Amino acid sequence: MIFDVILNRMKLPIRMVIFPLLTIVFYMLLAFVIYAVNHRWVYPFLDWYQGPSAAIWYFAVGIICVIAFFIQVLIHWLRDFVARKTGKMSNVEITDDKDIAVTKLEVDNASSIA
Repeated sequence: MIFDVILNRMKLPIRMVIFPLLTIVFYMLLAFVIYAVNHRWVYPFLDWYQGPSAAIWYFAVGIICVIAFFIQVLIHWLRDFVARKTGKMSNVEITDDKDIAVTKLEVDNASSIA
């Protein structure tokens, strides 16, 4: 997975953090459904009878996933920084308003069409 992050040219906007958050929320809801059906928890630390430590675990899992997302954003930023400094990204124009990378060939083709 780290090779995919390093070798692809995809931009990773910050607003995409909503998808890991939604995944965590839906997974926690699924854990409640599984408990309601099977009367056992998916993971022992999710058991509400443990007291406040269970609630802390719910928040901790969500925060860990968000931190992991921002580590991936940092890896993407470092990849682009190294590519710009080494000249490997010289034929790419970054447009911040849409969070996409546009090659000069695409810009030339768009200007000739318009």
